[in-house]
Amino acid sequence: MEKLEETRRDLNSYVDAHKALMSPIRRMPPDVLSEIFIACLPTHRNCVMSATEPPVLLGRVCSSWRALSLETPRLLSSLHVVEVNQQFKGYGDISDKLTLRLETMKMWLMRAGQCPLSISLQGQFYRSPNYTPPLTTAIANEPVRDEENPINLFLAELIQFASRWRRVGFVLTSDALHALGHLTVEDVPLLEDFSVSVTDRVGLLPTDGPSDFGWADLQLLKSPLLTRFSGSGRDFDNLRPIPLRWGVLRELSIGGPAWESGLDGERMLELLSMCPQLRFCKLVVNASPDPLEHPLVELPCLHTLHMDLGSVSSSVLDKLSFPKLRTLSFRGDGKRLPAFVGSCRRLASLTVETTSFDTYEVEETLRALPSTTRHVSLHQYGPVGMHYMSPDDRVLEILAQILPELESLGIGFNSTVSDTAIEQFVTKRMAMGETPSLKQLRIMLGRPMKLDIETNMKQYTERGLELDLSYADAETSDWSPWYGLQDAPSRWGPAWGFPVW
Repeated sequence: MEKLEETRRDLNSYVDAHKALMSPIRRMPPDVLSEIFIACLPTHRNCVMSATEPPVLLGRVCSSWRALSLETPRLLSSLHVVEVNQQFKGYGDISDKLTLRLETMKMWLMRAGQCPLSISLQGQFYRSPNYTPPLTTAIANEPVRDEENPINLFLAELIQFASRWRRVGFVLTSDALHALGHLTVEDVPLLEDFSVSVTDRVGLLPTDGPSDFGWADLQLLKSPLLTRFSGSGRDFDNLRPIPLRWGVLRELSIGGPAWESGLDGERMLELLSMCPQLRFCKLVVNASPDPLEHPLVELPCLHTLHMDLGSVSSSVLDKLSFPKLRTLSFRGDGKRLPAFVGSCRRLASLTVETTSFDTYEVEETLRALPSTTRHVSLHQYGPVGMHYMSPDDRVLEILAQILPELESLGIGFNSTVSDTAIEQFVTKRMAMGETPSLKQLRIMLGRPMKLDIETNMKQYTERGLELDLSYADAETSDWSPWYGLQDAPSRWGPAWGFPVW
């Protein structure tokens, strides 16, 4: 019997080995397998030089997959490059690491064949203690080109592929930005998306280059296909020198903290009036004169708006008309918000983050929302230790009666909504018809649990409702041993409840 069992094991091993050779994936046509490989790539960012994710990971499965991945240029048409940080020298010779990364980057892009490229370059702000910033001449205040600066070495290699740039994003020093000055429209015939952020002009940090960015010298911004542009608000104190073709832009993003932005209300209205074709817009606005004298600005195609007014008056909203707006993320004073959302008759998603949660304003904003609204998020923010009004039970009472298509509700940094009100809200929404619209409820409560409603909510979660109630410990504080972790009980820790600006 033992001999027969051994014979059976040998025969099964022989059969299994041949079954593996006959598996469907081995008979997959190369062109189909290539498309599957391409579908594995990240869609929200560029690929990274790492063996833990595609495309590098795909080439480590077997020799045939490696050969196919290297023969598929589209797999290597996107790349995120990080400058070697000179601050930390505990990982071996920096020059060797720099050389290796430069060679890998160049080989990667060359294997992309003639495919249009999507590239992001992340420069490092901090320099080695032995690094000497570039000097300036006494006559023209022009920077002396620092060829040993690693970011310049990366840029020099990337510029060789400028004719194939489609989407590029740079985080670099102002000195390095001048390396792009000699590129003309003819050098970047495929450029559609350009993003730039200068690291040495953040707040009051010291700079290692000139404060003048030389926007007028960046002639590549005149590229006929350029329809997406992203920059920092601190660089927009003067719009005229920027040689963008504003009239054809479809996506515009002006980021950074509001207190640092060069855009005030008047300049923002001027900017929007220059971009009649915008579909997506993100703006950070600083001080604003009130009242504004600018005429009404209408953008007939805009569908997504992210606006951070900081501490600026929301009167600027009175000068805006976006009839096709579907997604609105708003941060700042909400006094003029009800009238604005009331004019957006196609709005589907609203996210509001403000320090001034006046109960009346919140109620008016919610009642002004069109019946098409499916997603609502309300968030309170402010300096640690200061008290601001939060959405209360009345907000849930209103939302239980309006917005028949409401699918998700999020409330963050809240301490006044009661557990009873939450239970009543869910019960009323889930009783709306045979197939209620509510699919998700997420509330971050800055207080301990007072009433356990999980058992009563089980009947709704079993029907598909995603319920996420996050409570804070009674004694949690910034001194908590969990502070800084994603699942920290501290009400001031990282959380899902905040829009990303």
